[in-house]
Amino acid sequence: MVEINNLSYKWKDEDKDLLRIDHLKITKGERLFLKGSSGSGKSTLLGLLSGIMVPQNGTVKVLDQIISGLKPSLRDVFRANHIGYIFQTFNLVPYLSVIENVILPIHFSTVRRQRIRNMGKEPKQEAERLLQVVGLSGEAIINKSVTELSVGQQQRVAACRALLGDPEIIIADEPTSSLDQTAQEAFITLLLEECSQKQTTLFFVSHDTSFAKDFNRILELKNGSIEEFETINNTSPL
Repeated sequence: MVEINNLSYKWKDEDKDLLRIDHLKITKGERLFLKGSSGSGKSTLLGLLSGIMVPQNGTVKVLDQIISGLKPSLRDVFRANHIGYIFQTFNLVPYLSVIENVILPIHFSTVRRQRIRNMGKEPKQEAERLLQVVGLSGEAIINKSVTELSVGQQQRVAACRALLGDPEIIIADEPTSSLDQTAQEAFITLLLEECSQKQTTLFFVSHDTSFAKDFNRILELKNGSIEEFETINNTSPL
């Protein structure tokens, strides 16, 4: 699903590499929990995995495609078709409603739109199903502008948007940081169950290590490199 070889990345005008990863292989359906201190390069690694950024050296291969070698426009298309990204800052469109934000990916991806229709559904139906699971149901809520929602509600909208259309990979960057405990549990349940049912590969970054028990592999970024902290032979969604 994902393979990184001989990767190095550093910020412009910096002498020292922020990341140096000799090899990392992620298989279909794996659930990976990534931890590391602030500034260790976690968000940078997610950017490289998704093609938002490219390394100075080495390759990032996703679904047998070396995305680090694609032109920016083609990386955007590839990401829209195959990767659902839950950003730490949500990246919701403020002038769109809740339901419009969730449906947004299918305007950029015919692949994800067709997957929904292959299930015998329309995009709005599937968006409403996901929103209901995270406690955002009813016309009064889904037709609101996202700017009228709480921070925690906005984060759940961002998660539903990432899941819509069953992308093969979900990347989640600190997705529970603005949720209370009840909302966290609903969010994690949705994310793990959806990924388990569809054999979606999940790459999850969080400072809250209490979630780590629900993941197959635990990786740690330390001194610019990835260490295999622990492997858990647990394939149940929860």
